[in-house]
This record gives sequence, structure tokens and C-alpha cells, in this order.
Amino acid sequence: MIDAPNPEEILASQLNAALAGTFTRVFQAHLETVQGLLHSWANVLPSITATVLSTDPDIQQPSLPGAPAFVSGVLTVTVVFDTDAGVTKTYVAGDAVTVSILLFVLDFAVPIATKIYNVV
Repeated sequence: MIDAPNPEEILASQLNAALAGTFTRVFQAHLETVQGLLHSWANVLPSITATVLSTDPDIQQPSLPGAPAFVSGVLTVTVVFDTDAGVTKTYVAGDAVTVSILLFVLDFAVPIATKIYNVV
């Protein structure tokens, strides 16, 4: 489960005003049972990927610093958006950033959660 809100809206003007490496968002994902109970025993390293959908070819995928891992069933992820104060990168409404979290179980990739940031 991803913390609310999901999807999250971000203003294009905020992204376009941000200097390189300064626009970040942090979210948490929780490994839970069907009943909503936290798998507090889970200390695992997931596979995390970030993709960007943008009309501006200069905008690259965001970075995900560190090596985020589930600790006691909770994963905290920092997303650093690709910005440069509008010098060459311009976000517009309709752009989006998606962060996908997978766990590998017996060589199978199991999707755990997806966090979406919609630019408005």
C-alpha cells in the first residue's frame, strides 16, 4: 500500500522554478496482509524504477538516492525530480512521473505498489 494521496498532483510552475536536485518528494509503501496488518517482519530490498512521461525530451527520469529497503514492513522512498529552473527543462500539465516497486519471489517479479505524480 502507498501512502495517500495517490496519484499526487504537482504544479508545473513548482517544477519549472526548482533548481537542479532541489525538488523532491518522499513517500512510504507498506507491506500489508489482506486484512491491512503490517508485515513487520519484512526486511527486504525491492527493485524500484522511476519513469517520466513528458513532452520535453530534455527531462530525464528522476533519481532515487540511496538503496531504499523495507524495514519492519515499511519502505521510504525519496524521489528527486529532474529540474533546472526552467533553463532547458519545462514541465507542462499532463506530464507524469511513475515510481514502481517490485519484489522478486522465486525469480518472479511481483509488483508491490506504484506511486504516480501528475503534473498539473
